[in-house]
Amino acid sequence: MVIYGDGNKVIGNVLDKTPIIVRNGNTTQDKATKKLSSGKYGHPAAHNTLVAANQVVDSYIGVGVRVPGGGNYSGFPAEDTELEGNLPQGIQDRIKEGEEKDTVKKGRYNGEVSPTVELTPADVGPKAPESASLTE
Repeated sequence: MVIYGDGNKVIGNVLDKTPIIVRNGNTTQDKATKKLSSGKYGHPAAHNTLVAANQVVDSYIGVGVRVPGGGNYSGFPAEDTELEGNLPQGIQDRIKEGEEKDTVKKGRYNGEVSPTVELTPADVGPKAPESASLTE
């Protein structure tokens, strides 16, 4: 699960093979609909993101990892990410220095969590993979 842009709440997900990636980017949300000098649209860095009560294998904050078929973006850090009560407690939060700013970790999430709903590939798109892997 890759998070870009402003004001996202990533709460209560169960991801057994996929990490949560709160991305750095090559533009900001207010400029995301404007083409870059390359002629392509940018990927806005995540800003003001809550990542809470998730069960995941890993989380990456501000990491410019390459996703299959994707690019390696940098220039704007992931800012103001809150990590609250994610499981397991030994989760590997990979926070890349210089590509994130003001990440806060809290041990507990006291908010509401909706019931988990399992999604199938048909729920997210006909070409959705069963799983995805990352390469750096």
